[in-house]
Amino acid sequence: MINNYLFSFMLLIISSVAIAQTQALDKKHLLCKTWVLEKYKETNGKIYYPPSELRSEYLKYNCDGTMESIEGGLLLKGKWTFDESEGTITSIQNATKDYPAKIVTRIIMITEKELVIEGIDAGGDKLILYLRSK
Repeated sequence: MINNYLFSFMLLIISSVAIAQTQALDKKHLLCKTWVLEKYKETNGKIYYPPSELRSEYLKYNCDGTMESIEGGLLLKGKWTFDESEGTITSIQNATKDYPAKIVTRIIMITEKELVIEGIDAGGDKLILYLRSK
């Protein structure tokens, strides 16, 4: 009887570990696409929509760990990593000195079509970005 419980418990643990690994792979796989900004929320809690001139900007995560984005009309290329334990994306670019070389954002929510990330803007304030897949 105890052996049955022990066996069941071990199966539960093994299943949980497999599910956690699959979820991490799923998140990384879900990130691998082109994202466009729908809206953003600043520290004051107000939600803003990007002006029309920013609507062509995008952020693209490739599954090989490379990335590119268009920000302020500039094409930025670099590399990205996903830390599953922290739920963070680290993006590194060295194309221009006008933008930070390293940006770390935390995933709040991700689905096939939506990505919500939290980061720090150039002024040091928290910023939440609401993106949709292109």
